[in-house]
Amino acid sequence: MGYHLNVSIVSRGKGQSVTAKAAYNGRDKFREERTGELKDYTRTNDRPMWSGIFADKNAPAWAQDRQQLWSEADRAEKRKDAQLGLNFIAALPHQLTDQQREYIVKDFAREQFARKHLVADVHIHAPSEKGDQRNYHVHMLVASRTIGPDGFGE
Repeated sequence: MGYHLNVSIVSRGKGQSVTAKAAYNGRDKFREERTGELKDYTRTNDRPMWSGIFADKNAPAWAQDRQQLWSEADRAEKRKDAQLGLNFIAALPHQLTDQQREYIVKDFAREQFARKHLVADVHIHAPSEKGDQRNYHVHMLVASRTIGPDGFGE
């Protein structure tokens, strides 16, 4: 299996929702406050093997709650064409153990996002039962704004 990395912008201008993307990545269920819509991806069989939120140590406590985190990120953006975040999907080496893959992802998220005052919502997924058994991958949703003690900044 070769290396794969896909990075895309989650954009309100394209009709996308950061709450829906967060729910999809974590195979979770969230209500989008702005529209009232329920985003439910819990019926899929490919639940994450591991999940975590990486935020600056001075971020508010609510940054560790996925529903509230993405509601606040959405609320921080006023424009109808706002860029709400970046969505990363990257292949992980299948030759490593689950723990080694987890360590790589944690180190990367901490160094590249949390220490730069960004929030990353991270989920490691195993290969699907019907797909390529080497397809270990990670989904990382990163808020477009920095975060500090008072919430999202400029």
